[in-house]
Amino acid sequence: MKKRKCKICGWKGCNLGCHVLFLHKISNKNYYDTYLKKEKEGFCLHCGIKTKFLDIGKGYKKYCNRTCMFGSENFRKKQSDAKKGKKLSEETKQKIGNGNRGKTLSEETKCKIGKASKGRVHSEEAKCKNAEAHQGKIVSQETREKISKIHKGKIVSQETREKISKIHKGKRLCEKTKRKISVAKKGQIMSSEAREKIRLAGIGRVVSQKTKDRISRANKGRFIGKKLSEKTKDKIRKAGIGRICSEETRKKISNAHRGRGHKQTAETREKIGRSSKGRIVSGETRRKKRISKIRELERKYSKYGSKFIIRGEKEIDCIDNYLKFICPYEIDIGFKIAGYFVDAYIHNINLVIEFDEKHHEKPCQRIKDKVRQKNIENELKCKFFRIKESQWNNNRDKVISDFKKIISMTI
Repeated sequence: MKKRKCKICGWKGCNLGCHVLFLHKISNKNYYDTYLKKEKEGFCLHCGIKTKFLDIGKGYKKYCNRTCMFGSENFRKKQSDAKKGKKLSEETKQKIGNGNRGKTLSEETKCKIGKASKGRVHSEEAKCKNAEAHQGKIVSQETREKISKIHKGKIVSQETREKISKIHKGKRLCEKTKRKISVAKKGQIMSSEAREKIRLAGIGRVVSQKTKDRISRANKGRFIGKKLSEKTKDKIRKAGIGRICSEETRKKISNAHRGRGHKQTAETREKIGRSSKGRIVSGETRRKKRISKIRELERKYSKYGSKFIIRGEKEIDCIDNYLKFICPYEIDIGFKIAGYFVDAYIHNINLVIEFDEKHHEKPCQRIKDKVRQKNIENELKCKFFRIKESQWNNNRDKVISDFKKIISMTI
């Protein structure tokens, strides 16, 4: 034991407390307060309340209770310095884990832990250890719900978002993790507020071609054989109502689908047919469809350096070999207007020439020809000169004389 010297008589020994009490008749506390007490001693270092006296050797307690002791910054720093560089054995870690299992922390304790952790920056080594410790752990549904309740309503700052983004940049999830996330999110209904946030977050974001290819590969074959419910179809339909795609977006979609060579199956065609049954398509929509089809054909046949025009032998004989030589004006073959190709058009006199083969005599084709003629007339405000194949075969001279009369009337 350590020998201590008496401040009153100079006696030196191990048991100073007994010496002061029995020889000098002074209590240990009074002797300590008179001769040994330091400045600010006897008060809690955390809250300032008076502390308990222990003995002459130890003096007063530094803290009034354990709460103040663990709450003190000075104590935590000492503890941290003492533990620095120390490594716990696997057995000790397991003991700590088993001891804490099933314990429920009070709200006050959680709040203290939160304050203590605020602003703490973990080293890369610590982060790696933490990740390894949590690897393979399965979080129960109860724990997930608790975490969800804790974070509910929290607003994450832009700075924090950027930090998270930098941490996860370049990281790739394994297939097992992807499946876990997929199972966890199954059946979850996203609120309209959350959807709006996601939509606003994605505005102006430019996705690289590499990322697009990854998404394309990930989704390849994913939806084959899947059937959408009527409710989902209705949602998609309602979401698209009133949406106007810009010209740039249309071009992007068009370029993305170009050259894919995707062919619809007979089953798909049948489904489209059934869904389109009874639907009334406006004249403008039909016109757009015709124009888009012509553009598609032009792209297809542009490499051959010619227009896509199907012409019969009789038509070529009539227009190219006879009418072209009679007419004093230039005749434009396969003129394109309102999503149609006309057989011939004379720009100078605003006259359309149509050669009707045998199939044009069918009742259904006659109705189509009338609608076609009406649409072209509305677009060009022109006149029509129709030649039937039977007339050309049987009475060629009359057809030529009628054509001359129309030209003479316009001159």
